[in-house]
Amino acid sequence: MLKKGLIAALIFCLPAVAMAQLPRRSLGQTRASKPWFLSVKHRINAEQLFDYYRRSGLRVAPLEGYLPPVITNITSGIVIERNYVLARLVNINPENPSPDITIETGNGRSLKAEFIGLDDSTGFSVLHVPDLNIDPPKFAQQITLSDGELLHILSPSFAQERQIKVSQRGSIAFPTIRLNESRGRVLQAQRTGASQTKRDTFVIKAPVGVSRNPAVSKVIQNERGEVIGVTMDSIKADARTVNYIVYPINKAQSTARQIIELRKNTSRGWLGATGMSLSEFPVEERALLNLPNSGEGVIVTSIIPSSPADLAGLQKNDLLVRFGESEVKGLTHLREMISSIPVGQNVELEVIRQGQLRKLSAVVDRNRMPTILSSAEMEGAAGSPKVLELQRLLRVLRNQLELVHHKNAQLQEETVQALQAKILETEASLAAAFQQASRARLESSSGYLTLGISVRGLTPQLAHYFGVPEGRGALVVSINRNSLAERAGIRAGDIIVAINDRTIMDGTELEQLSLLIKPADTIKLTVYRDKKQQALEAKLK
Repeated sequence: MLKKGLIAALIFCLPAVAMAQLPRRSLGQTRASKPWFLSVKHRINAEQLFDYYRRSGLRVAPLEGYLPPVITNITSGIVIERNYVLARLVNINPENPSPDITIETGNGRSLKAEFIGLDDSTGFSVLHVPDLNIDPPKFAQQITLSDGELLHILSPSFAQERQIKVSQRGSIAFPTIRLNESRGRVLQAQRTGASQTKRDTFVIKAPVGVSRNPAVSKVIQNERGEVIGVTMDSIKADARTVNYIVYPINKAQSTARQIIELRKNTSRGWLGATGMSLSEFPVEERALLNLPNSGEGVIVTSIIPSSPADLAGLQKNDLLVRFGESEVKGLTHLREMISSIPVGQNVELEVIRQGQLRKLSAVVDRNRMPTILSSAEMEGAAGSPKVLELQRLLRVLRNQLELVHHKNAQLQEETVQALQAKILETEASLAAAFQQASRARLESSSGYLTLGISVRGLTPQLAHYFGVPEGRGALVVSINRNSLAERAGIRAGDIIVAINDRTIMDGTELEQLSLLIKPADTIKLTVYRDKKQQALEAKLK
């Protein structure tokens, strides 16, 4: 995605900006005034999606009686070139990215769109709409930003669905979308060896009232009305403000052109781990993990099973301080370095684990995960050190046995039988360790809470279906037996909207909050069930 050396290590821990100094307004503009801002509706076969999740190593299952055979997602899009649209499509299957896509323009036209390709590093997809005939907005030729500069944030507001005729066969439901505008300020960014026109990302601070759904990209304009970027992710700063990570429009244009020219997905380097910059991690929590009080690096928050990170021996709560020949500045810096490494290349890693420096080696792979996949969709118990150790041992044993069969190695029969017996023994130990980790109130490696659930984010349609008026929260997909969540009475299909009275915006935030909550006698959860809000409690003792 990005050339080596073009690095922007973002500083999120900055003095709070008083909201009185941060203007906010909702103009409620119709999208006809900005025809290049589109709504995108795509439909995905649910069973194929969950099958891909399982084959990717995730323990998830469809919700019987809750999810239809087809999942419908609504997001926003921007005309990046004439008749081409850039959008983030949730849960696209990289192996079979052929969703049914319809777009709606600002003047009410509904058009079929063709999926061209996905950039797996950023999650942006490019769509071809032959009959669109809309020019892109005015893009900034040079992105020169000053700390504290005011910018315009364009975000969609989804209203009640209406029927739109798409063919003689019938019509489909499409939400009425209003275009709202707010204001945000540029946060400080540490620039290293790169001009402002080539910066990789920047961060803006905005009122929390702006939609935080990461699948719905917001468009950022400067005071001259030029588009300078589209949002990639958001991090809640405090009760009233949120920080948006913005992908510069010149990078988005370059990504889109590459997809259009290749007419296929663009694959970047991938490790399969999620993390948090050390600078963002609460100081009081670092002592629990024996981490330094200051410095740089990325704390690993979860590992995708069988990913390059997992195979390399990377573990949850490791502090990654070196990637290849470069010191890790922060999460954005690490992502850029990973994406710049060719698929299949070996890279040396250095991590701090329980105060000790360790060296690991990983083989970078292509991203095999669906777009916008929350790390909270992995089982909480899968992070147990014992479970991880047994999983790796089991893979080694199975690989050895497979090598015997494929290469017809000259091994004595008792050697093969010994391998098979060891595999059975390890499988039994793994099952016992997983159950033990699921029952545990606290993770042995960190002292943090693990709820023992798999979740996914809410689309506007799911929020409406489950009766969640706020339109945010985490949909519970599955629950570990004997887990904290099961003891609290959580059911598959519940929507978790708060934990200990702290609002949950999505699955990622649920995971982050559950990790950072300190041990207590009782955990309070607020959920929606049967379109009604309920309060649940999980007793730790």
